[in-house]
Amino acid sequence: MEPTLTNPENPSDATVPLMFATEPERLLALLHAGQGDLQLLRRAVAKYGSGRAAIAASGLESRLRAGVSDARAATIVAETVRVTSENGFRWLAPEDPDFPEALRGTDCPLLCVAGSVPVGPAVAVVGAREADAYGLGVARALGGALASAGVTVVSGGAQGIDRAAHEGALDAGGKTVVVLGTGLVDGLRQRGDLVRRAAAAGAVLTEYLPAASGSPRSFPDRNRLVARLGLATV
Repeated sequence: MEPTLTNPENPSDATVPLMFATEPERLLALLHAGQGDLQLLRRAVAKYGSGRAAIAASGLESRLRAGVSDARAATIVAETVRVTSENGFRWLAPEDPDFPEALRGTDCPLLCVAGSVPVGPAVAVVGAREADAYGLGVARALGGALASAGVTVVSGGAQGIDRAAHEGALDAGGKTVVVLGTGLVDGLRQRGDLVRRAAAAGAVLTEYLPAASGSPRSFPDRNRLVARLGLATV
């Protein structure tokens, strides 16, 4: 018999198929069902408490219900997990031990992660993409100085100030965290060398599905994570 989930709104109703073995898989199913819309995923988790409870709930938004009930849903999630793993990333839910402590209890229910977020103080360094040589030099020096003091440098990985700060930290032998405003495929294509170095010396994070590209909405979303991961923002 196929295992089932009990509907939390009606405990006697145990009719929801348990197609997804882990909480990250259930959250991925919801994210795919909403075509990558993080707002839909966040609302569902905020309302029901977890991906497991959301999928079991009879009141789940119709668009999400249709997606997670689709016969292809489990295959789509499995393929996403495969692509993620092949590129050195993994999906984490807040209950996972490696989920960043600074993001637990926030509106971030699911992360795609390479490496591990360092424990200890962190400072976010952010700035313009079209920075001049002076600005780039300051960002690089600041990243190096913070890293030499044992502080992790957090930024968005973009060209300009972000990248200079990351590289300053890495060149000083320190740790850095890159928070992408795209999926991992775009991140690797545009800044693969930085992503690989950061993952080896810290972490690379994204909330987005692997093939997601950037949008005007995605970068403010990314910036909220950058700010939360740092004790201060420069």
